[in-house]
Amino acid sequence: MEPRPSGVVRSELKEIDYDKCVSRSALFLLTCLAALAQPAADLGLASKSPYDLARFIDSHTGFDWNTMWKALGVDAADAGNLFRCENRGECTTELITFLDPDQTILHIHDGGVWDTYLRYLGTAGSGWRFSGAFTPMFRCFPQRHETARVGNKPFLRISTQGVNGSNWGSEIEKWFDLTQPDFAPVFSFSPQGWGLDYLGGPPVIRLSHSYHANAFADSNEHEETIKLSIDMSFTANTSEFDLGSANYTGVYKRDQGQNQFTLRSAYPSRDRHSPIPNPRFEKLEGGMDFENEEVLFYILDPLKRTAAGPDTPAKRWLRRFLAKCQDTPEKRAIQAAFQ
Repeated sequence: MEPRPSGVVRSELKEIDYDKCVSRSALFLLTCLAALAQPAADLGLASKSPYDLARFIDSHTGFDWNTMWKALGVDAADAGNLFRCENRGECTTELITFLDPDQTILHIHDGGVWDTYLRYLGTAGSGWRFSGAFTPMFRCFPQRHETARVGNKPFLRISTQGVNGSNWGSEIEKWFDLTQPDFAPVFSFSPQGWGLDYLGGPPVIRLSHSYHANAFADSNEHEETIKLSIDMSFTANTSEFDLGSANYTGVYKRDQGQNQFTLRSAYPSRDRHSPIPNPRFEKLEGGMDFENEEVLFYILDPLKRTAAGPDTPAKRWLRRFLAKCQDTPEKRAIQAAFQ
């Protein structure tokens, strides 16, 4: 048999080397793809336990959060998928544990404006059951949460952003009853906020308001009761004149078998025997704009003192303001106080 030309032999050897190279490259590519897919698979498995999920988040970066939502059975659009935690240094986790009923809530903070709370019922020994998610946003106010008790029931209070704009802003706090099977708020209120109202016109009268509120469970009541106290202040001409402030209290209750707390009564905090209409208090709670006559109602006593006092810029402003108010008992009481 005639020997092959050396050039042909070299050519065949090159082809063999090329085939090996392609084979190795394909194997390397498949290995890389498997490695990239592994965190997603692990995330889906870790999502079955709040502790495993916290460990995964604390030790991985750059994964797809949709894997977690899918494993939990939550539509990504419903959950928002608004937190990222792409950088490990920016993403932190906190486990909040409750007893009776046994449960753990995983708080994931992304270092930006979005957080999420994932609620798991059960224990590591008995097994976990995911029971809901809450994704708050905070822009103008710091994120916060705290535990509370209403009667003998554990509650979780979580803050989130309310309205936000150039002329107004508010914070919202939601209360979750952790004895309920679902993770949904049963009571909410606005702890603080502000707004700028443009009343009357022409010419337009500018009036600013701000408020701070505090809610607490009243253990002295036989029924489950939450009391909400609101301090409201008004100023004229964008804080040029202090018009006065007032404090009101609302009483929220729920009957046995009910989920939501509802407003039952409201009154000035210093005179609980002089109730005010519930709609007046509901408008005050978290209110962003007020009608002229509502302002007269809420701070009637301070305005009467201004009217009865010496001639000041605030008193002259009040005269102009009253001219734009409809005839109400409060308007007549203020007019009678003018000297």
